[in-house]
Amino acid sequence: MEKSYYLKNLVIGLVMFAICFFVFKSDDDAVLSFLVTGVNAFLFPFAKRLVEDVVFRYTRKDFWSSGPLMTGAANGGYALLYGVYFALAIPLGVVFFIRMYIAKKAAI
Repeated sequence: MEKSYYLKNLVIGLVMFAICFFVFKSDDDAVLSFLVTGVNAFLFPFAKRLVEDVVFRYTRKDFWSSGPLMTGAANGGYALLYGVYFALAIPLGVVFFIRMYIAKKAAI
């Protein structure tokens, strides 16, 4: 993974962490919420990369930059997609690292 890709998506993860911070700061389990959302923020780029790699294996990149996906209405869909990435960042991040480990093992 490129450093610029990680940093750009880390900013998105940290923004989502800040939103969760303001939402969950008065909960009884606030410490646990901060811990989980903090880990999700740092694993968000890996989860996003895993899903993109799988999707781009079956579709072309030009499909994602044309047609209805470039309209203003698509932004709500992207927000939902990023929310799913953030919510599933821990399991998807673990799958990403397992996949990376297997790929390195096969290359040796």
